[in-house]
Parts: sequence; structure tokens; C-alpha cells
Amino acid sequence: MAPDIGDHLEQMMERYQSGDAAAFEEIYRRTVGSLQAYLRRWTGGAPVDDLAQETYLQVIRARRAYRPEVPFLPWLLAIARHVALRARRTHARRWGREVAMAAHLPAAAASPPIDAASRVDLERALAGLDQEHQEIVWMAWVEGFTPKEIASVTGATTGAVKVRLHRLAKRLRGGSCGLAPMLDRPARQPR
Repeated sequence: MAPDIGDHLEQMMERYQSGDAAAFEEIYRRTVGSLQAYLRRWTGGAPVDDLAQETYLQVIRARRAYRPEVPFLPWLLAIARHVALRARRTHARRWGREVAMAAHLPAAAASPPIDAASRVDLERALAGLDQEHQEIVWMAWVEGFTPKEIASVTGATTGAVKVRLHRLAKRLRGGSCGLAPMLDRPARQPR
């Protein structure tokens, strides 16, 4: 049974509680804009897609608890507020652990200096690559990561990283970007 345009959200929610999946789709279509606007304001403009999806998941889980005499939109936004608060607390705990762990790490060595001409050449070369290849080039020839270290960051195998580095070096040497001296620099040894 398709929802009528004149139906109120409360009536659609009752139909959804009775098993009408189309009613939920209509609820989603009618409320997603308001929900995302609320979350955007409430979270200070943070990306809200995940929070909105988590809110609708909570609505699905709590559908049996909904009472039709309660206005639907405020009920939905109350759920969204709780979802946003939970996400904020989780982020704060995670951030606190990361800051605490970082305090115990030794200072990182600075990236090898790149002269201005090489930096311009590198930026031109990177602009011609997709994001994955940009990351690999940067880690290998700017940060000095070994293929094994790059593999651990990207989730690729060490062999795949070596192949990509070889192909990228060949491609970049062939271009007129002036990166040959940087590409010929030996990779540093693993720690």
C-alpha cells in the first residue's frame, strides 16, 4: 500500500509499525532534509550522513516503541540528538586516547627538505595522478617510506607497492617534470 501524499508522519509511522515498508521509505524521503539540517546545526557543520543513517537505524530498531500520539518529527530529532551525543562522546574518548599515546611517542624526524623547484615539479607531477598514486609517491619520495611501510599504511601487499612504485617512477621520469633526481634517490632502509 503506497503512502498517500496527505498522510501525516504519525500515520505513516503507524503503517510502518504494521509492516508497510513503503511507509518507511516515504518517512525517510520527507524527513531526511530536516534531519540532516538539524544534525548539521547541532554538530557545528560536521559531516552528517553517517549520523543520519545511524538515526534511521535507531528508528527502525525502536519502531515498536513509537506511540502515534507523540509527534513524529520531534521523536526523530530526539533520537538524532542522542546519536550525535554518542558520536561526540566516542570521538572525545578516541581523541583523548590518541593524544595520550602521542605524548609517549618520540619526536618524528622531519621530512627530507625539498627545494622550491623540486616542490613545484612534484606538485605538477602529483596533479596528474589519482589520489592513491599521489599518496604512494608522497610516502616514497618525500617521506622516504619503504615499500613495506607504504604497504602497511595503504593495506596493499609489499609486492604491489613495489610494482606501483616502479611504474610510477617510469611514468614520472618520462614526463617533463624534472623529478629524476628525486626518483633516483635510494629508499631508506627499514627501521
